[in-house]
Amino acid sequence: MQDRLKREEWDFSNLPANEIIPAVLWETRRECDDVAEIVANAQAWLDGKLSEEKSAMPKDRRTGKRPRHNINFSEADIASIQTAAFFGEFIPYHEFRWLHKGSPKHRRGELNRWLAYHIAPLLKQCNTPWLDMPEAERKHFSEAHNSSVTARVVIIGSWWDAIATFQRDKPDKGLPLKFDFTEHTSVLFTINWRYSIKRILAEIAEYLKQMEPVGIKRWDQRGKKNRDILVMLERLAVMRLLHHYTFAEV
Repeated sequence: MQDRLKREEWDFSNLPANEIIPAVLWETRRECDDVAEIVANAQAWLDGKLSEEKSAMPKDRRTGKRPRHNINFSEADIASIQTAAFFGEFIPYHEFRWLHKGSPKHRRGELNRWLAYHIAPLLKQCNTPWLDMPEAERKHFSEAHNSSVTARVVIIGSWWDAIATFQRDKPDKGLPLKFDFTEHTSVLFTINWRYSIKRILAEIAEYLKQMEPVGIKRWDQRGKKNRDILVMLERLAVMRLLHHYTFAEV
């Protein structure tokens, strides 16, 4: 006989509006088949039980030497990458962007420590229904998700980004300082603050029109309401109920 389903697993009618999207993401992840394996590997990584040794790169057939940079991943690398990708919406990556100093090895170490700090509470609650978590935990995860979404609208470029772009693309030094990466564009503005804010914003808007990449797809949220997203949770709830009970019992 199957265990009875807790009410927090299917009744989302009293869910606060600011928690609807985080709750959809959280409950959907709990339905994934490989969640147990990912969580187990992540916990082993946090406990320091996974090897950090990388397998050797094959030798170059022409020179007989191995490449200078080893691009293989260790067991610890794979576990941390999988975990960060699985819980990505609840990890505020934008807070780590301030760290640009030090060697690559130092930055990787700092990133791993930072990730471990944010991943530990996620692993602790991973099997807990969203509504069954303490209110403080739900608030913490919701704020992490919501801040990450808004942080992606405008990203402050760093010298690290600029130097890497110059080394890779070797642009004309006489052109404006503008470079692209994935769906983002970084550009250097010189602003004359004696003009009004309205005039400054109008000038920036004109430059944005000129720089807009061809074929970029924008997020269209018109007509999207909390009720539309809540329907996803309701369908998930129906699926769970039908998995535990007969239609007549439901």
